[in-house]
Amino acid sequence: MTSAGVLYDYRLPEAATVPAVARFYLRRLTAMGWRLQERLPGLPHHRAGPTLNFRDGRYSLSVNLDGGYDHALEVGLSKDAVTS
Repeated sequence: MTSAGVLYDYRLPEAATVPAVARFYLRRLTAMGWRLQERLPGLPHHRAGPTLNFRDGRYSLSVNLDGGYDHALEVGLSKDAVTS
């Protein structure tokens, strides 16, 4: 159950490549203590990039590069609800 979440959409610079952006987030987030839980590949026979799903305690962070070849990036952050 999610109690709160935010979603950000970004435009990447024209020179940015999907693999470089994925490496950036993977390096930076793991260095900050986020754990990569899942790496979903892009669609087969499609230019879509991966989705990287991270976890840190009650927080989940998704870096969605499936629009990366159109220079679009979506980052979603959510916090799990406290269950008793």
